[in-house]
Amino acid sequence: MTDIRLFGYSDPLAAKAGEPIDFMVSAEGASEVKVELVRLVHGDFNPEGPGFIEEVVTTDIPASLPAKRQYTQIGSFARVSDPEAKLAPSGAFTVHAFIWPSLPGGARQTIMGRWSVSGSAGYALGINPEGKLEFWVGDGQTVDQITADAPLVPKVWVLVAASFDPATGEARLRQIDVQNSWNSHIGPVTPYDHNSHTVQTLRCTPAAADAIQGADCLIAFGASLNYHTTADGAFVRDRRVIQIADRMQDLGVCAEPDLGILGHPASVADTFVHWLDEAEIPGSGFTAQLPAKGLDTPEVIPAPGAAEDTVEFLPTMAALNDMLPEDRTIVTDVGRWMVRGYQMMTAPGPLDHVTSASFAAIGLGLATAIGAAAMRPDRPTVLVCGDGGFMLGNLTEFHSAVRAESDLIVIVFNDSSYGAEHIQFRNKQRDPSISLFNWPDFASVARSLGGDGMTLHRASDLDTLRQALDTRDRKRPYLIDVRIDPDHVASW
Repeated sequence: MTDIRLFGYSDPLAAKAGEPIDFMVSAEGASEVKVELVRLVHGDFNPEGPGFIEEVVTTDIPASLPAKRQYTQIGSFARVSDPEAKLAPSGAFTVHAFIWPSLPGGARQTIMGRWSVSGSAGYALGINPEGKLEFWVGDGQTVDQITADAPLVPKVWVLVAASFDPATGEARLRQIDVQNSWNSHIGPVTPYDHNSHTVQTLRCTPAAADAIQGADCLIAFGASLNYHTTADGAFVRDRRVIQIADRMQDLGVCAEPDLGILGHPASVADTFVHWLDEAEIPGSGFTAQLPAKGLDTPEVIPAPGAAEDTVEFLPTMAALNDMLPEDRTIVTDVGRWMVRGYQMMTAPGPLDHVTSASFAAIGLGLATAIGAAAMRPDRPTVLVCGDGGFMLGNLTEFHSAVRAESDLIVIVFNDSSYGAEHIQFRNKQRDPSISLFNWPDFASVARSLGGDGMTLHRASDLDTLRQALDTRDRKRPYLIDVRIDPDHVASW
């Protein structure tokens, strides 16, 4: 059971009768809190006294209110209102600043940017935990960065600049010392060479996120407003939101829209267009500012730097999707690879994709896949899971699939870690070793249980895998152990 922790205070701390007062509450482990206004008569629990005594005061405050965890930003910063999205350019741009870093390193620090921490979207120029200048971009799902090759020297004036072209992904990062004999703790004669010029092609561009952030109104046609679709709420803040769904229970579940419309999304869209035409309201031209393609699916760009004997996550997933039989049932387990799996592992139709995510637990995918394969024995069923989920529950069910002679292909994205925990350690600049594991070779385990399998260590193994899939025994479940670097997994 999750521990519930409540923190709060009143603003102001004391108020007279008739004066307004706000209560600031942060809740961990709960999304709703009971609310009572009480008069504290005696607050001492000592049994030798009268004990704890309070009296409920009748008010018109609701009996319960929604609550969430609130975060406090320490340090000083400036926030700039940007209603016209001038700080979210659609084309190439440059940002620069003169800085005097007093304490670089130890924790990530932002110099300037338009960045959503919760949504992993936008861009920022800052200092990484190693004390190096860094520029990072995100599209709501993938984050990439370019880092200077020389650390910043404390208490020395530096010109820092970053340029980025979303069309090509090219990023440039410059740091040039501008110290003299008076403005820094060391003078120009000190033999420090901390200038840097770095050029790199980044994997992602924030084009889709910036397009949404620049809109005045967001219309969700048949889409849930959950933290995946809204970048953890970043896309629905500070703009009008219209949600359209054909079931009443789907309206306003995860986020409250300004307007909820009950109806078939396609019919509602046709009605919108009809009345806009009747009113002779012209288009805003907003879509003319957007690229012709590429907003719906992030481009799969190789990400160099992965560990030896591993393959690149996104290119390999794309290759597997193209390699597997088109007529198939897709079953997905749960893990940080999951959302990218939803995007890239395609199914013939909505009813051909089965997920065990509704149970909010890893390791239930293989049992689900056995059932899906029994319903459609005429075609292969493809299970996509992670190594943690495979070891937690799917391993025990693999032999069940062997006994059932299921036409099953099991893809295990194996980063030798519990990925959800690993990314939290990395995001907090902490040692992730407790989340890392030395699993057995899953392909060998599959063979020992009566199935078959192969391990992918490098991109060239995909050609061998293609031949193996073409000639496999369809009455023996086949496992593909995809070795990936835990630091190079595009998360949700």
